[in-house]
Formats: sequence, structure tokens, C-alpha cells
Amino acid sequence: MKVFGLKAIIVALLLGFAPATTYAANVDEHWQAPKSTAANQLGVIFDDRVDYFYIGALTGAVDKDGYQSIVCASLEDEKCAQAAYFSFKAMLKPCETQSEVNCIDGLTAIKADGSRIAATFARYVSQDKTTYWEGSPSMGVPHSRAESLWTFPDLVHAAGSEFLVSSILDGTHKRGAAPRFGRLQSTIQPVSEVKDVEIKRVRAKDSKLDFMSAKAIANQTPWTGGQTGMPEKNCAATDDGICFKRESFPADIKYSVTIRLSKSVGGWIHGRMKSPEVSIKNTGNNWSIEVSGEPITVPVVAYWGSEADLPANIKSAYSRRAATTVGAPSGGTSKRYQTNGQFNQEQINLFSLWIPFIKDKASATPKVWMYGSLTPENLSQAASGLNSAKDCVTKTNGLAGLVTTNATIYDGAMPTFNPAAGYLNYKVAAPHLSSDGSEFSGTYDLIMKSEVARCIYGFSSAPVSASVEITSSDGGIQKVATTVLNERNGWLQLGAYGFGFSSPTLKVKLSQAMTDKKTSITCVKGKTSKKVSAVNPKCPTGYKKK
Repeated sequence: MKVFGLKAIIVALLLGFAPATTYAANVDEHWQAPKSTAANQLGVIFDDRVDYFYIGALTGAVDKDGYQSIVCASLEDEKCAQAAYFSFKAMLKPCETQSEVNCIDGLTAIKADGSRIAATFARYVSQDKTTYWEGSPSMGVPHSRAESLWTFPDLVHAAGSEFLVSSILDGTHKRGAAPRFGRLQSTIQPVSEVKDVEIKRVRAKDSKLDFMSAKAIANQTPWTGGQTGMPEKNCAATDDGICFKRESFPADIKYSVTIRLSKSVGGWIHGRMKSPEVSIKNTGNNWSIEVSGEPITVPVVAYWGSEADLPANIKSAYSRRAATTVGAPSGGTSKRYQTNGQFNQEQINLFSLWIPFIKDKASATPKVWMYGSLTPENLSQAASGLNSAKDCVTKTNGLAGLVTTNATIYDGAMPTFNPAAGYLNYKVAAPHLSSDGSEFSGTYDLIMKSEVARCIYGFSSAPVSASVEITSSDGGIQKVATTVLNERNGWLQLGAYGFGFSSPTLKVKLSQAMTDKKTSITCVKGKTSKKVSAVNPKCPTGYKKK
């Protein structure tokens, strides 16, 4: 999911701002990325919390003086009346009735003893309706609102009681056809409201964004949302003059978000949580998708350096990548790069280039809870890494699996499969050291639908066992402090915790006792042959094994 903007909007969104509020230095959630200190610097930030944050937008394709893309207030907006095709990024609203679909059905806190506390929707972060747009229940297109704030009875965080939920569903709609859902993503964050006159929320229906040039469309730079000042001040959301500042999560609490959709989002989910669980239920009229897990500590990294002093391999690696232009204190500009929603091997390679400059140490280690699904296109591409077993994923009904990790950068696609060695390979990268200088401890969780895992490996329904091997970038083998494997409710769940970074490959191997695995033999009787498949196949009476 790549995020671009019109040139003028990019500069406005991401210019550096001086903070108006003093934040406590000992809370990692309050960390703010450093700013350029001089002109002609090159900076990077590896913090994918920014990549999960957008303003919802509805755009219609209208043929007016050549192909144009228009930001619409609704599917029936007068200026969009001739649009045959729409793309949308909907910030889902809380469900108001039991029959409503394409909405947030609930936020739940789960205590260590398993007891559950349901949250209550309190308000939206913005009441300004120019940040909203209208969908159409009859056409299956979601409504879009602002991020929602929720409170729990008897559960607060260090700075208040409000928890922000952002659940975004993107997709496309063609008049006369059912909508096509793409990516679903959700994030939870404890927040406190802080006034800041320098913060401004971008409007989904900003008149400046009404028409985009054919050149902008050809360059794939349609506006997909953003918020002025948000990246620099590390706000979880904004309104005019308000930063919803990130706060730390209460200890020993898991959280779940339930989304009610008109149809299931299938494929693969990746994200940030420990010991995740997934529940997908078809009620007949809609789909209920619940993802739960414990927030995890993720090391984030930021760095600025003089472009002239950086090595050639870094300048070459970024020479053709989209950059954000930021102002320098004494005049002039610098360039900053970020992940822009890319969770892939390329980002892992880029991160490795900066390890010597960051001294293999995190800038901050905030706790994070979020996930995102792969689009159907990305799912198909990712499944190619399974080689001959790709149909096990692409042809399954509904969700095939979920992978979560606390690595700074990871490949968000499903693990690749090495059939010869029997390994599922998953690549990650993070600093070796936490922001306090201690060794950072990695977490990795893999959930696969049992039928998918057995299909990939060719297993029977008998129990399976698993092993996890961590291979360092130098080829060394690490020990894993804890490995957890269980299978229940149709899901195979594996967790590996307590390994080190910087850029290891996690190798997961499932195995099944040979006596439990079906094999096939061919039996013959005269000119007649018969194939027999069983755990211990034997030829029928009168037949001989060929």
C-alpha cells in the first residue's frame, strides 16, 4: 500500500514543525522522530505506525477534459454523477444496529484470567463532517467517518481513559456491480488529547483536491489522505489544533477488534501483536472478523546524515525512490524516506544499509497493536513463494493465515516454502539493541488454517509437531528461548520468542510421524491395476504390489 500526495500537499503534510507541547522523555510512545538540522541532508524513518494512518477518501473517475480523478462527498455527489468507477478508503464507523454491516462491531480488553471487558464508543476525533464521506448500504459501499474513541469500564491508561481505534477498508466500486474489497487494517492506541495550534487535519473533501491532472494520475500520485504535522509530532490522530498523543498500553492486557463486513476479507494478515488469535464467523447475513492479541514492543529507527558524507550504496539505493521534501532550520531543504506501507524484502535490504549508522540500536521502543490484510493482488503474488503449493492458499475459502512480529521491518507476505528442506522461511530485521542499550528480544507468531498447513506439507489429519530455526545474516544458528505450538478450532498456531536480531531468517518446519502420513502404492492383478492410499497401504487380496 503506497502513499503519495500532490506535490503541494506532500510538502504541507510533512514539513518539520517545532513541538508546542513538552513530552515525557521516559515514555517511548512519546518519542518524536528527529528533524533535519541542515540543508542537503538525507534522512530515513523506519516506523510503520505512520503507514497505518490515513484520512478516508472516495474518488470517482470522471471523463472531463481527459481522464480525471475527483474527490467525492458520496457516490451520488453531483460532480461525481457521471463516474462509473470509484475507489474508496473508508474509515469504518462503529456499528449502530445489529443489521448494519461494514462497521466496527466492538473493542474488547482481555485480562490475564481470560475475562473480557467490552468498550463503549465515546466520540469521533473530529466532529467536522468535511472529514466524512457517505457510502451506500444498498450498494455495499461503507460509510467513512473519523477515527473513533472508546472507553472501558474500570480500565484506564497512565494519561486517561480513551483508546483510539482506526479500522480502514479500501476497495473499488463499479456502478451496477458489487464492490470489491481490498485491504482491511486496524490499529488500537491509548491516547490523550493535547492542544497544539500547529496541527491541522486534512479534509477528505478539500476543494483544492477536486481535480487532479492527467499527469498526476499517470504518475500514480492520487491523493490518499494524510495529516499535517502528524508524523513529526507522533500523533495517533489529529483534529484542527489537537494532537491525540500516543500513550502506553496498560500492562498484561490483550485487545481485540471485531469488524462486521458484508463479505469476508480473505487471504493473509500481517501485523504487530503477540499470541494473536483470529475468529471468522459467517452469520448468514454478514461476516464477523475478530482479531485479538497482546501489544508488542517494536523498535523504531530514525536517522539524518549529510548526503555528501553518506556512502555510494545508500545514495544509489534511494536515488529512484519517492522522497519527502522537508525544510531545514537555516534555509534550504533535505530529503526524507520512509517505508510508505511497504513490508517486503526490499525494505529489509534498505534497513540493513543503515545498521552501521544507527549503531545497531533502536531510537525508541513503543508498544504497538495493529494488523493489515494483503490485497487479492498481493496475495496472489505472495503465494508464488509457496511454489507448487500456492493453490493451498489461493483456493482456500476465507482467511488462510496470519503472521505477526515485533521486528522493525519484515516481509508482510506469507512465508516462502522450501519443499526440499521442508521449511517455511520468513525474513525480518531490527536493531540488535533496544533504545536503552539492552539486547532486543524478538517475537514471531504464525497462525495458519489447519487445512492450509496440511495441504502445503501433504499431511494427513494426524497431529503435527514443529521446530523453529533462527539463521543469522552471517549464517550462524540461534537458539530460541520459547516455542509454542498448538492446534485448535481449525487453526495451527506457532509462536517463537526470545531470539536476537539484526536480520535473521526464521525457518519453521512442521513434521508428522511417518506412520501417520498417508502414502500410495500401485497394486496389480493380471491386466488390472489399482492405486491404494493409506497410512500403511496394503494390496487387496489377489493383488500384488507393483
